[in-house]
Amino acid sequence: MIPFLPLQSVFACGLALWLRANLPVTFLLQHLSNPLTAVIQLPLCYLTGRLILGADLSADWDLVWADPMGIVSRGSLGALYLGAMVLGPVVGMTGYLLTHWIWKERSMPLRKVTAVVAKTHEEAA
Repeated sequence: MIPFLPLQSVFACGLALWLRANLPVTFLLQHLSNPLTAVIQLPLCYLTGRLILGADLSADWDLVWADPMGIVSRGSLGALYLGAMVLGPVVGMTGYLLTHWIWKERSMPLRKVTAVVAKTHEEAA
């Protein structure tokens, strides 16, 4: 648990400003992991970790989805952390690439307009 949990957005946004990062994305990502999303994140990380360790997921599947938060209390933190270490970079890189692709697609019309204006300006001179 982060000791300054209520202020994590303030610290993250301050760091984003200092590093010239995307401020809205930084702010929104601070709220990605919360009690509402943990019900999905924890079981997926745990099941991924168990799959990597070679366990049979058919036995774990019903148990995990019946009590998602019970993963922490059952002493299954090794599989949980392993799954998080694998899923974190994969989901992070996917989000990074998707954000760049969407950003490029949305800014494309502006680039075309700028190029047309520049070309018209050159022809007029």
